[in-house]
Amino acid sequence: MTSFDIEAATMPWVAGLSPCLRVPVAARDMAALEEHVGSVVRQISDRPGVPGYLVSASRMVDIDRTLPIWDVPQSSRFHSETQLWVHVDSPRYRRLFAKALPNIDISEKDIDHVTNRHVARLKGFLYLRLVAISRAANRSSGAISEKWAIEYHGSEEMQRRHRQSKARVQYADIADLAKMLDIAVGGGVMDQLNEVQYLFRPRQPVVPGGA
Repeated sequence: MTSFDIEAATMPWVAGLSPCLRVPVAARDMAALEEHVGSVVRQISDRPGVPGYLVSASRMVDIDRTLPIWDVPQSSRFHSETQLWVHVDSPRYRRLFAKALPNIDISEKDIDHVTNRHVARLKGFLYLRLVAISRAANRSSGAISEKWAIEYHGSEEMQRRHRQSKARVQYADIADLAKMLDIAVGGGVMDQLNEVQYLFRPRQPVVPGGA
């Protein structure tokens, strides 16, 4: 039975989010993928050695409809029943996506990992989720922030921590979720993320007769 990864759910960028926003975007190995994401339906191959996997994903909790984020149509991507996961070294994920999910029109979309694959590799995650998103959202991620993340997670101290980590999957942070919503988050400072924080917080109740 699929379950939450408690270790991953306690990470700072996840702990403050509602449980219904625990969206797996990376898995340490195939066992972690099946335990914390869902059942592998079939293997999708483009060339030997780096297959993709079509996964029937499980949603562990009900959606909290008090969160405005669920009013955004693209939020349906978070817990798609059918997901494509690929090895971190897979080079042809657009072709894999088209082959695995032919009913999705990707002619005007980019196919990308939700989380940066170079950083995922440094953290020890071998499998990543692919999504079809707008080109503006995908190409807005700044090279400066990516370079910083690679240097940070590649440092001796962070490598030691990653080796000791018991987390078997990684859940999306707010930047990952914004990317999946087709929100162009920009570069280093990511002011746009500050502007969408309200999406992740419950609506304020309407007070009868209030101003």
